[in-house]
Amino acid sequence: MKKKIKGSDQLKARDPDLANAEVALKRAAIRAREIAIRTGTSVVYSINGNIIQENPAENPDYKTNPHGS
Repeated sequence: MKKKIKGSDQLKARDPDLANAEVALKRAAIRAREIAIRTGTSVVYSINGNIIQENPAENPDYKTNPHGS
């Protein structure tokens, strides 16, 4: 019996590049925070349309909890 796949999972199943995109984006976010710590700068990103400016040096567990939630 075939299992139905919904939404973004269906897209990931059809496009192998898309399947790895989420992992790559998370890895890039961690790398950006590492660079920001070394250079003493902030990381700026958007969540639900809100612009967030974060200083990763002030959040010691940024790798496991990048948004502090």
